[in-house]
Amino acid sequence: MLTYSMLSGLEDGRGLSLFLDDYVKEFLGAVRNCHVATILPNECRGNHLHREKREIIVVLPSTEWTLHWDEGENTEIRSQEFSGVSPIVVEICPGASHAITNRGKQALCIIALGDRFFDPERPDVEVRIVTKS
Repeated sequence: MLTYSMLSGLEDGRGLSLFLDDYVKEFLGAVRNCHVATILPNECRGNHLHREKREIIVVLPSTEWTLHWDEGENTEIRSQEFSGVSPIVVEICPGASHAITNRGKQALCIIALGDRFFDPERPDVEVRIVTKS
């Protein structure tokens, strides 16, 4: 299963501040892995699933992008386009393949939080393409 929603935050003259406490507590339980990445224009990250890990991806507002996903092996591939105006939080259950494509003209920044520690000996990642050519 994969769900997404607009993430509310506080914005003032200094910029945007986001709070993820409820998402972490309710969906992950605890954060055991965190990484930050950028996606350059016309590039894609993802096209994989996690066998065991639950993941939250926060996409910071900046540019147009598309979320691609499925609900498991042999299920329909779906996609949703976003304008890049609002922060979006994506909750990803084990087995759901996912990818993000940057359709804009500037870098897109994502923050990924997981409920499992990263183990390079057992990476918990399996390739399954969900982007349509």
